[in-house]
Amino acid sequence: AHMGSNREYNTEVDILLTSYTTLRMDLHLFLNTHFTCLILDESQMIKNPSSLQTKAVKELKAKQKIALSGTPLENNTQELWSLFDFLNPKFLGTRKWFRTNFSNLIEVGKVEAKARTLRALISPMVLRRNKDVVSSELPEKTEFNITLQMSDDQTTAYHITAKYFRERIKKHFDAQGVSGAGPLVLTGMMRLRQTCLLPELANQEFLGISSCKIDYLRETLPKILENGHKILIFSQFIGVLDHVKILMEELDINFSHFDGSHSRKYRQEQIDQFQDNPDRKVFLISLKSGGTALNLVAADYVFLLDPWWNPAIENQAIDRSHRIGQKKAVFVYRLIVEKTIEEKIQKLQKDKQDLLEKLFINSNVPNLQNPKDLLNFFDVIN
Repeated sequence: AHMGSNREYNTEVDILLTSYTTLRMDLHLFLNTHFTCLILDESQMIKNPSSLQTKAVKELKAKQKIALSGTPLENNTQELWSLFDFLNPKFLGTRKWFRTNFSNLIEVGKVEAKARTLRALISPMVLRRNKDVVSSELPEKTEFNITLQMSDDQTTAYHITAKYFRERIKKHFDAQGVSGAGPLVLTGMMRLRQTCLLPELANQEFLGISSCKIDYLRETLPKILENGHKILIFSQFIGVLDHVKILMEELDINFSHFDGSHSRKYRQEQIDQFQDNPDRKVFLISLKSGGTALNLVAADYVFLLDPWWNPAIENQAIDRSHRIGQKKAVFVYRLIVEKTIEEKIQKLQKDKQDLLEKLFINSNVPNLQNPKDLLNFFDVIN
């Protein structure tokens, strides 16, 4: 394994293991080696063609190349182009050519013939394996979308936030057009999502306003835990998890927790305690830091506190529990606040899932939104 602070490149080994980050930093050591086979695990890590990490990987030389991924397409077809540019450069043309002849036509123009053509091109080089093929004995997984209503105070907070950002974005569009509006749009979306979760995260002026999601957990978790179950709780926002910690202490529930700021050693300690200690009932995890390389089959209930733009990331989180070794049926709860940005995110999730299925499972072409349609995210509650 080529890793650690005192690593040295050993050219005599048969198999070399390293991380994407280490590869990028030590690229100069590998450039003179012609590998027999180059295998990328979690190959979606090179989905961004412009990243230094992706560029470093593509400089390596190998006779054979294999890309392994449960999410070969997370957001758009440009990510698929990046994977194939690694596997077989120029097979899908230049990035600009591919965008003009495939991406724009499939994602914006909804040209089904182009989607079929792309699928025909890549399918001879794709091997797909479903979870039920890996383990026919995997227990059932049941998913629920729990629709919640905000209190009057939380609704008012959401209304204020949406109106504020809608006016700012409209003013920017009127003065400068779509160009340069990205950071403002993303900030507005994040504030709306935070208001759905815990209003004070979006604005300290909302301090003390209750959260319908925290209230739901307060009512629901004790009932589930009464029957001997264990629970995973995921959120994008560390501030929300910190608030849930307070709730766990209030309810006298023993819990584990980690997020992206914790060390590998601490993470493993928390995992072991949750897996082995029957008194550890709940595990709080930030969505991205808990998306891969975790086995948490002690849990049979999963709560996703906030929807993420990409359903693949959510599915990876769910699979921390629903994987080989799980003996119980798994129940997944997505908490969605009605008449908010969270319902619009669900629509985007469906669009991305449709795109994935169109290219890999032959489903429908998605209806992706025009940039100016982003204003719809800031519609206020009637």
